[in-house]
Amino acid sequence: MNYIDTSALLKWYLPEPGSDAFTAWIGTQHEASISRLVSVEIHVVLTRKQRLAELTKAQMTRALTAFLADVDDGLFRVQPIENVHWEEAERLVTDAGVPALRTLDAVHLAVASVDQAQIFATADKALAAAARSLGMSTPHFQ
Repeated sequence: MNYIDTSALLKWYLPEPGSDAFTAWIGTQHEASISRLVSVEIHVVLTRKQRLAELTKAQMTRALTAFLADVDDGLFRVQPIENVHWEEAERLVTDAGVPALRTLDAVHLAVASVDQAQIFATADKALAAAARSLGMSTPHFQ
């Protein structure tokens, strides 16, 4: 399984540094997973960008509609967040071998870890380092 976090997935829907690299990478993937947390974060980021006038309402709606269509079409497998993931997040934040994690980053990493992801796609350097500490490959799109 390949897990994609929000920072990487946004590059699929918004033109930003790293978008071309992400587009090239995602085209080579056979199976990609996101967590329900990614869905919530996508909604939050797009809505916030529209409120801050970084996106027009039409751009925000277009990006959100494209994301929801991709999920409906099965481009991404959406993993629910279960108790086992919360427990793994707690374990990860106290694991001396894992670099320090922010709360929601720990949840992303826990979902990938429990579901045995081989690849953890992110645009976040600290999260990439934590994923590598768990033996995951980390394409980075910054």
